[in-house]
Amino acid sequence: MTKFFKTHSAFLVFCATILVSAVILVSIFTGLNMPPAAPLSESWAGYNGGEPVAAVRIGDFDGLASLTYANYTAGEYVLPVSKTLPKGELVELSSHVPAPGKGTYQFVISHVDADAEGAKAIFRDAREKYLGLDGDLHLTVYIPTVFASCVVYLDNTIVDTAGSLSDYNFIDYNENYTGKMEKHDSGTKGVFLDVKLYGRRVEGIGHGLEEGHTVTIHFESDGNLLSGIRGTPYIGTEKEVFGFVQTNLNLSTAGAVVAGIALGIFIFLCLLKKTLSFLPQLGVMTGVFLTCLSRILLWGSTSYPYLLSAAGMLGIAFILFAPTIIMRIRIGRFPVWMLLAAIAGVNVAVHIVMPIVPPASFAALHIYRIVITLFLSAAVLASTGYMAYKGQKGVLDVALPVLAAVVSAIIPFLPLWTLTAYTMPVIYLFYLILIVTIAVFFKEFVTAERTSAYLTKNLRSEVARRTENLTSVIAERDKILRYISHDMRKPVVSVKRYVAELGSTESDPVRQKAFKTVQQKIETVDKNLVELQKYAKLNFSAEKAQRIDLGEVLQSVFDALSPDCEANNVRLHLHTAENEAFSRRNTLAAVLNNLIFNALEHSGCENIWLSSTRTRKACRINVADDGKGLDKNSAPFAPYETGNPQGENLGLGLYICRDLVHDMGGELSYARTDGKTIFTISLPPA
Repeated sequence: MTKFFKTHSAFLVFCATILVSAVILVSIFTGLNMPPAAPLSESWAGYNGGEPVAAVRIGDFDGLASLTYANYTAGEYVLPVSKTLPKGELVELSSHVPAPGKGTYQFVISHVDADAEGAKAIFRDAREKYLGLDGDLHLTVYIPTVFASCVVYLDNTIVDTAGSLSDYNFIDYNENYTGKMEKHDSGTKGVFLDVKLYGRRVEGIGHGLEEGHTVTIHFESDGNLLSGIRGTPYIGTEKEVFGFVQTNLNLSTAGAVVAGIALGIFIFLCLLKKTLSFLPQLGVMTGVFLTCLSRILLWGSTSYPYLLSAAGMLGIAFILFAPTIIMRIRIGRFPVWMLLAAIAGVNVAVHIVMPIVPPASFAALHIYRIVITLFLSAAVLASTGYMAYKGQKGVLDVALPVLAAVVSAIIPFLPLWTLTAYTMPVIYLFYLILIVTIAVFFKEFVTAERTSAYLTKNLRSEVARRTENLTSVIAERDKILRYISHDMRKPVVSVKRYVAELGSTESDPVRQKAFKTVQQKIETVDKNLVELQKYAKLNFSAEKAQRIDLGEVLQSVFDALSPDCEANNVRLHLHTAENEAFSRRNTLAAVLNNLIFNALEHSGCENIWLSSTRTRKACRINVADDGKGLDKNSAPFAPYETGNPQGENLGLGLYICRDLVHDMGGELSYARTDGKTIFTISLPPA
């Protein structure tokens, strides 16, 4: 059982993260922690020919509630007169996108209907909860952001303004106020209203129009941009409404503060260490920070609502963009992650422009956004699950893409115009993303510090080993090159030329055949000398050791040599997991190329397997084939040891490979197991 958990720990974390996300999703769509919708008052339909009116009665909701309906009039400002029915069509605020330009919202807060069944009991309950010191009933209404400027009336009294409306004369709508607004200036803020209802005795309350207060909101957008209320108003006691708003602000503020501090620290550390390895995690952190910060400012007062809305949308897109880079998925030779990253980049651009386009374009982009986000989220979840199951990702590396995909997938399905309706449940997902991102960053940073400590600790031994190896290699190289250039190559070239001249003048067929055989042998010798010269050059490498991703090296070797294997009717297989070692990338690739070509040329195999594994003390790369293997009495790493019966090569390949691996601080070993020939390269782990 312990082995199972150890082997599949990443996949178990993947499943656990999916489960936690599912629980939070259920809480979101079942309304957990969210105020219920206050029902429309049926008694008001009688005053409107049986048609419903955006009106709620004090006895029809219990505790904090949301006002989900309003009467909407496009293109004009309705007179804010009390004791009359609201004008305009009845709309649901959570999904309504008003036309650009100006318009009016109206809704009514009504008293207990004296003719309703149980009116006295309802009134007594309302008095107990809403009674103020003045003997009347007091309800608090919170109106969230209205894009992009507004004037709010309670009955015919101006309560508050945000920004300014163009050519707006207050005396046209309120005879007690003579000011005028000349031009449009964007400005939004949350508005709190104190709605007072008669509360001394139930008798004499009256009916319908006589005991209701009308809230009127005149609003105007900036040109052809989006307009109207962003969210649903909330109603309840002062404590309930202020508490709900403050809780949302506190949660968003905490997320923004933690994300901002962590982002600043991580950017500083990245600059200090001069590395770009943590850019995906920084992208996620930036996304959380922008989303939380935009929500805070839009709940408060701001003169830049469109910019902040775009920043919030950008933050959400960033959260989904980063995992497409983290996963690095390939199908065969095709880098799928690049395609996904490109699509996610387009998604980022769409999110940025959505708040600053006309409503018709906004609706089209919203549909596009849903489709592309679902596709990317599904791709990220599928690739994360696959890589977790195959053990190609660490435990912490799995949770972040899952959470990012889930939160990105659900937000487009939440009410289109709602700023607050998903704040509480979704902010928990943002917190999880924040915590996991910080954990992943610290894990990567600690690993990098351990790498640095390892290099520092072993610096002297590394220098000594390198010096000794370089001295030996240079001496060996000079000896071989001197021998090749002065004692062997020149005579061989001369003999090859003379034999060619003699053969061209010979007419006897038997002697011609003999000359041809001699020429072939000399060509073989010359070829071996050229090969020896290449190996002698390869034996000295000034390449520096560094932390490298073995998976990338093996993938590049696999991509380069697959055609050669296929041409020789040999299948080259690749299996690699997340594995990093201290090595030299080009030198290691040259060693792997030599081992694979040896198998192709000499083993008579049908399959070659290229794989990597990792233990606490070493990173191992295995090159295995199902060929005939080496002679039991051979010494494969000895110089000039060859298994070719014709002696057509010098047998220096494995000798050079072993020296190169030793020079990288590793070992090259050979084994014959279960009908397979296995060469294993062991390197220091990073």
